[in-house]
Amino acid sequence: MSDTTIAIVALIAALAALLIASGQLLQAVFGTADGYRKCQQTVIGPWSKKTRLKWRWSQMRFETIFATPHIEITQSTKWNNIDTSLINNDQLYSVVQSWPVGRGVGGYSQASWLSLFASLYSMQYEMSRRCSGPIAPGSMSIPKYIDSVQSWDFVPAEVIRPFATTTLGSIAVVAKRLGMRWRDFRPHDGVMNAEGNGQTLTSTTVRSLGLLLQYSCDPQGQDFNFPYVPSSASDLLAFGIVPASGLGTPRLTVGTLNDIKALIHELSPGGQYSALLRDEENLQWLDGFSEILGIASPFLRLRKSTVARVYNPLFGNPNIMTSREGFVIFLERIKELCNHSPISSQANWIREKYIFLKYKFGQWERALNSKWTQLDHSMDYLDDLHDIFDETTAYIHSLLKERSMARPSRYFYNSLVSCQIGLTLTCRQRIRLRFSKYNSSEGSDDPPVGLELPTSTDQGEKHRPSEASEGDTNFQRTYYEYENEPFFDTFLAEGMHVYFDSIDTIVITMASVGFGDAEMVKSAWITMMFRSLLWYRAHHLDPPQIGDRNDLSSEFAESRLPIFIG
Repeated sequence: MSDTTIAIVALIAALAALLIASGQLLQAVFGTADGYRKCQQTVIGPWSKKTRLKWRWSQMRFETIFATPHIEITQSTKWNNIDTSLINNDQLYSVVQSWPVGRGVGGYSQASWLSLFASLYSMQYEMSRRCSGPIAPGSMSIPKYIDSVQSWDFVPAEVIRPFATTTLGSIAVVAKRLGMRWRDFRPHDGVMNAEGNGQTLTSTTVRSLGLLLQYSCDPQGQDFNFPYVPSSASDLLAFGIVPASGLGTPRLTVGTLNDIKALIHELSPGGQYSALLRDEENLQWLDGFSEILGIASPFLRLRKSTVARVYNPLFGNPNIMTSREGFVIFLERIKELCNHSPISSQANWIREKYIFLKYKFGQWERALNSKWTQLDHSMDYLDDLHDIFDETTAYIHSLLKERSMARPSRYFYNSLVSCQIGLTLTCRQRIRLRFSKYNSSEGSDDPPVGLELPTSTDQGEKHRPSEASEGDTNFQRTYYEYENEPFFDTFLAEGMHVYFDSIDTIVITMASVGFGDAEMVKSAWITMMFRSLLWYRAHHLDPPQIGDRNDLSSEFAESRLPIFIG
């Protein structure tokens, strides 16, 4: 073998050794990039394109820099300088469309927040289909995201996938909007579990990090055809808070029975309802108190949208204000005020608006039931309800500006709401007592709902409702022959009668707190009651809460406590 051949072989061997040594060196160097392989496309989808390596000369190693989304429920005008809306992000749309059913191309290696994004997209897509045009800026709150750049150096060893971030208030609302119910919500104890609509959210506490949530779903078990109103005011109901009305009533916390009792004591500091609230066996007053939504809440449905579903933070059924019986008696009593009353002008306006809705929309007087559908709430129907509701707001504002009062006008509507809530607390009990006087042959002091008063005319002419007296044993109530309809419930009809019978009592009570203009109080009261009918017909309430508390506590509303999603 010649020297040349030997030299060539030696050179090749040396080059091979150099390549091997270089490869080992590069492997060792790149091996310092902890977490890099966990930031690839099969794990974090399109965010893998934002993963990079940063060389640290002082440490002679690579640092893994990755980006994941920070998700928040925010007003539609925030972050509008970049395209962050889930519904408008074309790149995310194409990624979502490419994800297969289940947990995605990465199987169980995929970060669960990618599946959460897919569900959020599906929810918002259904919501957008129910909009006739752009929603007014600032009125809608939707899930949005911005990229959060992080270093793998600060990811705890227990975390095996890059995590997204959010806030406690936002993830609580996101879960509710997706149709889940929080079965256990104790973030201070490290416990957050939600489930429903084919989805689950479970939590674990990671040392040195905090609460880490894991989301999973069965796309075939999800149904987003019935979304909630996407506004911050509507979200407050999920935390047991009635949003401010815009007429003087502040936010009202009603998330637990104790919250409700505290609010009643605040509204009526005289303590006249103490005995009622102490009775743990008889909670019928909760049905009356639940009517606070209609009289103290703003109109939650958004313009140009038919989405009308809202959370129900209360524990009773406001059946007097939602029933056909309540509606028809309301109209008849308003008609009587149109003829011989100093408030005939406003009563006539209410009568005209009521009749307009009655003959234009068949569902206006129809009894609500559990088979509510989107067809019940057409855009035209909701727009008319919304317009009339806004007119009632403008009318009450005009009353407050035109009339002089002993107290500041900002307290007027809140005082009127307090009077009405006091009336609703005892209304059903008063009806049962009144009914028992006319149906005592069997000795029952607690007649069943719907038990009728005598209505035949052979005992004398019926008295006018304004002449009602609970102590008058000769009194007969008129139901304007509606009682001859099948299934007409006179208990509910009587409830609306009792409300109108008590208008003079409300006038006296309002005068005692500095609002002595009787005509103003009566005009505002019938307007408030009409607003309540409009509110309940426009919105679809979830069923009442079961137990003594909501699944979300009011203290966590709009909480900025950081939460991580694995």
